[in-house]
Amino acid sequence: MLSIFETLGWLSRIQVFMTIFDYELSEKISRTKYILGFIRRIPIIVMCGYAALDVITIFYGELSFGSNDSRTSEAVSVIDLVVIKVSSLCITFYFIFKQKRHLKLIKEEMNFERKWADLLGSEVWRRRSIDRWKYNLRAILIFLYNFSYNYVLYLSLEEEQTKNLASTFWYIVLICQSANVDYVAFYISGYFNVFSMSLDAINLDKLPLYRKLNLLIFLTEYLEIVRKLNAVFVYGLLIVLVTRLVEASTTFYFLFVFTYDLPIDYIAYIAFFALCCGLWTIGNIFVMLQITMVGDYFKEKMNSTISKITASHEEGKSRKTTKDIVNLNTKIFLLKILHESEEIRIGQIFHINRYLLFKKTLTLLCSNLVIFVQFRQFELGSSLDFIENMEG
Repeated sequence: MLSIFETLGWLSRIQVFMTIFDYELSEKISRTKYILGFIRRIPIIVMCGYAALDVITIFYGELSFGSNDSRTSEAVSVIDLVVIKVSSLCITFYFIFKQKRHLKLIKEEMNFERKWADLLGSEVWRRRSIDRWKYNLRAILIFLYNFSYNYVLYLSLEEEQTKNLASTFWYIVLICQSANVDYVAFYISGYFNVFSMSLDAINLDKLPLYRKLNLLIFLTEYLEIVRKLNAVFVYGLLIVLVTRLVEASTTFYFLFVFTYDLPIDYIAYIAFFALCCGLWTIGNIFVMLQITMVGDYFKEKMNSTISKITASHEEGKSRKTTKDIVNLNTKIFLLKILHESEEIRIGQIFHINRYLLFKKTLTLLCSNLVIFVQFRQFELGSSLDFIENMEG
């Protein structure tokens, strides 16, 4: 029987070195626990150290960004880099703060599924064994996506800038920082989706009456786990959503600006860079879509289950048999669920669903792009005016 944590495969195992350092260490002897705990924290200590140092260096204006021909492009590059650094730090400190609740939640979810294993049936475990391969593949693709992005930036360094061991290691750390943001997003969204998928396995037509009564208890406990998932994970999703929104804005800006600014003699370079920017922008939007679909997927599965319960409900005239007790409890449960939120949401601010992406997030993306382009146009206009005044 695969738990959700095991179903997520490498996506969850990577979190042992990123967010839940003490996973499965509680039963170890003290010395082993401390040694393994320290070893697991080494990658994140290095990443956070570099991130903090880079943010300070950028703040004091000591980090070089190559050509200074365009102040707007340089500013956008700074924004892009700072967002990755700061988001990596925010995610790390957020999950350090939530680590005990995170570990407790994983244990509670595993106990919950063991308790209701006979109700969920073998179909859930069969589907999870297939999904595990899918999530392992996603873990590989996330690394390749972030590697391609930063490797192209590394190759674009000016010739006078030495590609030494220190700069190479800096880019490796940058790849890990960027990938960490996406790994957290896909881990959290995967956790929600796999847990929501469990509802598909329930076949009400084949359940005896006493099992239908247990089903209502199961769903009540299920919703309690969902509320705990929401409390632990949603602000992590918010950090990733903001990060990928800014990243999509900056890559979209470079897609337009570089194709406009570079002369036609560099058509091969323009085509390559435009392709990269296009893929990076699509990748950022895909990550945002993956996040915002979590709420819709959960609501879809929950509505389907409630519809099945409603369809199986029968009115009775008496209240003396087991069937009547089941019907009465079904009514109570359905009335209760009507007054509770069935959506994944960030506090009391907004719900995580596709509306958030298409109506709000993409609107902000377009607004950011317009602001960047207007600054660039103003910069070009000022340069032309200066040249004309000099010639005059």
